[in-house]
Amino acid sequence: ANLVRTYDRDRARQLLTLSFAQHQADRDIVRIERRIQRATDRLEQLEDEATSPFGDLVEYRRTVASGARRGPVEAALAELRPGTVIHVSKGKHFGPVAVVATAHRSAGVKVTAVTPSGHAVQLDADDFPSEPAVLGKVVLPGQYAPKRADYRKEVGRRIRRAKLAARPSVARDGVERHPVEDDPDLRHRLRAADEADRVRREIRTLRERASQRTASLALEFDAVLALLAERSYVDLDAWRLTDRGTALSRLFHETDLLVCEALFAGWFDGLRAPELAGLVSVFVFEYRGPDDPPRPWFPTGDVARRWDEIARLSERLGRDELASGLATHRPPDPGFVAAAYAWVAGEGFAELVADEELTGGDFVRTVKQLIDLLEQVAEVAPVAETRRAARHAAESARRGVVADAAVVTV
Repeated sequence: ANLVRTYDRDRARQLLTLSFAQHQADRDIVRIERRIQRATDRLEQLEDEATSPFGDLVEYRRTVASGARRGPVEAALAELRPGTVIHVSKGKHFGPVAVVATAHRSAGVKVTAVTPSGHAVQLDADDFPSEPAVLGKVVLPGQYAPKRADYRKEVGRRIRRAKLAARPSVARDGVERHPVEDDPDLRHRLRAADEADRVRREIRTLRERASQRTASLALEFDAVLALLAERSYVDLDAWRLTDRGTALSRLFHETDLLVCEALFAGWFDGLRAPELAGLVSVFVFEYRGPDDPPRPWFPTGDVARRWDEIARLSERLGRDELASGLATHRPPDPGFVAAAYAWVAGEGFAELVADEELTGGDFVRTVKQLIDLLEQVAEVAPVAETRRAARHAAESARRGVVADAAVVTV
């Protein structure tokens, strides 16, 4: 109601999704936005790391992904013989390895190699951005046993002692060498580019989630507006509040719409201050005991009849809220009617607390909430007599321990 009263249609929707209150109400959106920001910062860093001064890495990755280079790489791997030393960049290893075995599998050629430190590595075409560079050759130990640590250590020692060439450029079978293959940090840049792709997918998913949450809020906003329009609080075509809507915008209570419905139905009119206090208390009191609540007491048959009408009004409103896909309001509770009536009529605190089986703190807290709502009714009630009765009820309730509680400081 306040959005309709203060802003035009588009601005109201914008503020709904951007307001601090909305962020408080939907903390998931806040968390998503923070994750998006962190992921965006990470993406910028990865894109910098994936930029090569030797050429266009995006174009190179597209060429590799298309399979244009896989065939020549597979062919080159198939030609490798045991003892051939090639240049490899895989995992933590960057440098020469000696081939100890090759195998043809359905997925392609698999190469087993040994590093200078004596560790075995398994290689295939995906581990090479281009055809493997041959650096030289070593003689493998006579007894072939690549699974034994002492065998691998001896191969590693021979790699370290061998005179190897610097990493040469390779171009075969008519496949033109891409400039970025001369980048010594190519492997790192490719890993950064792969990680950047993953982060982009994460950001896209997070934005979709945020959009879905925001869309659901917009749907809820539309449902609330439709409910208010049906009850003549809002003129949607003119985008303005009716007199009822203006009153609703000035009520601040968890069951404000139900209070306003009862107010404009006339259920607060024609009552004396104690009776009005008792009836208004149904909107602030909530029984919390483990057992069934005691049977409510009403000071007059007229107040009891009005309570029945408010209870039916609450049921109808609840059904409409459910039909609109909205959360239902908290139903009214008549359990404090007798206490509110007696207190505003002048009965003592000790007698009331004893009779109603309330703690002093519960009584004072409920009466203070009642005073707050009565003062709001005194501002928005369409009937002047009702406004005067509500004001009188609030003033009469603010006495004794209730008034003392309002001025205590810590």
